[in-house]
Amino acid sequence: MDISQPPRYDLGFPCRNVACREARHPYPACPHELLHQVIDPPLPPGVTPPSALRAALHISKLEKEGRLEHVRAPDMRWIWLVPPIVVLLFLLMLF
Repeated sequence: MDISQPPRYDLGFPCRNVACREARHPYPACPHELLHQVIDPPLPPGVTPPSALRAALHISKLEKEGRLEHVRAPDMRWIWLVPPIVVLLFLLMLF
């Protein structure tokens, strides 16, 4: 632990390793990072991994076929009812 930094009393340090299954560790370095580098070494900058290329080709294929559905935002008009309901519940709790 670096003595120039204040002690951390939260749940741990956030993990920056994308391949790690844990979100936080009790120490700053990810214990699975070395294993990840041995199994799957990092690619040089500018090189796209094969899985990303396959995903891009699959998405473009679905777009050409017309099978890719458009994502629609959910209807959020009901959200305006939340403040009056909260006020009514608060008033009911008072009386």
